[in-house]
Amino acid sequence: MNIQRVETVLGMLRPLRNRPEEHVQLSELMGEELMGAVDVLRERCAHPHTHPDDRVDLLALLGTTLVDVAWEIRGSGPASSVRKSAWPDFREILTEADEILVAALRMVPHHPDAATFRLFTALGLGVRSDEWWNRFEVARAAHPTLYAAHRAMLTALCAKWYGSDELMFDFGRSVAEQAPPGDPLVAMLPLAHAEYLCSVMMGRNTPGGPSPEAARMDDEEAVMAASWKWAGDGSRPAPTHAHALRAHNLFGWFLGTSSRFQDRGRWHLEQTRHRYHSMPWSFVADDPQGAYAELCVRLGVR
Repeated sequence: MNIQRVETVLGMLRPLRNRPEEHVQLSELMGEELMGAVDVLRERCAHPHTHPDDRVDLLALLGTTLVDVAWEIRGSGPASSVRKSAWPDFREILTEADEILVAALRMVPHHPDAATFRLFTALGLGVRSDEWWNRFEVARAAHPTLYAAHRAMLTALCAKWYGSDELMFDFGRSVAEQAPPGDPLVAMLPLAHAEYLCSVMMGRNTPGGPSPEAARMDDEEAVMAASWKWAGDGSRPAPTHAHALRAHNLFGWFLGTSSRFQDRGRWHLEQTRHRYHSMPWSFVADDPQGAYAELCVRLGVR
């Protein structure tokens, strides 16, 4: 069964090799699904008759699967909640995953999956600031607007990980300003606000920082401008993109709960067609799906 699952995923990845956003998205989604197939992935990577293009995809897939295995051992809570006995296995598995991803990048230096997932290993292992930016630039060399890589970098820069509120917001604003029109990468700005609200709720924000409401007021017009930059005036659907659903959920949450731009927020939520995405809702509410449904009802989303 695991052999068939691995072959099925590999068959899905092949036609996406020239579509990096979708390729990375599929590999990331499949990592959790393949946690029971790690040995099969290892065997397929090592098999002498595995085609080189397949081998590099399998190495990247094995890397992200091991990342999921490591986080399953650690748990998703704060470091203070992790069992002491879990840390050695967590670090050992993440180190192995990182080495496997490096091997993939030796084969294909700009492989988008391997480059992106090295940001995920760094999130658990912790690396120097310059190493974060080096890994991020490798991912951008694979595809300059790679959504998952930017998302990982923004997470790393937030106060509850390795950065600060200021660094995270600067990154989110800069990405929104520099992203090309028609690209949902501009959603890094509302994502920064979701991360900030989460940090405040956890008590992990930078001491003396603004309230989430004050931070929101500073950026409402910038988020509205980012929405227009991606999706235009709303007279037609936003450009098709692998991460459009994530971005519509983010803009729908931020603008739909704003004081001035609720109509635009409603439009974004309508574009989700009642398809919930955990980001941002899991960051901002104890009942994420309930919060999404409640806002849709309150705004009269059809």
